[in-house]
Amino acid sequence: MVKILGIGNTLLDVIISTPYFPNENEELRAASREFQVGGNVSNSLYVLSQLGHETSIVSTLASDDAAKKLLKGLKERGINTAYLQKFIQGQTPTSYVILNQQTGSRTITHFRDLAEVSFKHFAKIKVENFDWLHFEGRNIENLAGMMNIAKTFLTYQPISLEVEKERDGIEQIIPLGDTFNGALIYALSTKQPLEEAVLFASKLAARKCQQLGLDNLLT
Repeated sequence: MVKILGIGNTLLDVIISTPYFPNENEELRAASREFQVGGNVSNSLYVLSQLGHETSIVSTLASDDAAKKLLKGLKERGINTAYLQKFIQGQTPTSYVILNQQTGSRTITHFRDLAEVSFKHFAKIKVENFDWLHFEGRNIENLAGMMNIAKTFLTYQPISLEVEKERDGIEQIIPLGDTFNGALIYALSTKQPLEEAVLFASKLAARKCQQLGLDNLLT
């Protein structure tokens, strides 16, 4: 079992299933609604948790009712929440997802009103107690400093960085892996060759694409 620390965004997904995508100004009854934990780092850690690793998350948490759902969801996924930075001000980041049952398309509207993880908060974490650190390529203002701290205190432990979106300043981070990320980290941490690791990650990611959500990926 490998101890993995993930640093990045966590949010609440509100998934609305509709018979088709609504037209503008149309009132449409949803077939179902469900709440899920979302965010790239959260999803990657959940996959790693299912693969038998010990996972912890560094992210921010609001104090509203939605935050209670988010915290409960993280714990149910087996993710350690001891390193969350909590804020009184702000609201839980939320993605509102319209799932079109007719075509299978997903339309996402994202709302965010919460600060990112601060450098000061991250600096208090004993990163040397972990076997792998995984960063999401966001929070550019603090990310370089956090990665440099990690490089200072770590000896043999790998550091991985996911760069999914083009963000202002992200290029300065490059010189310093959702389902695919988690599976790839797992395979590499268990000393599998790169080619085998990528193949394993691709197969697990393909399986994820055949189902809704990340539950029971290995069954």
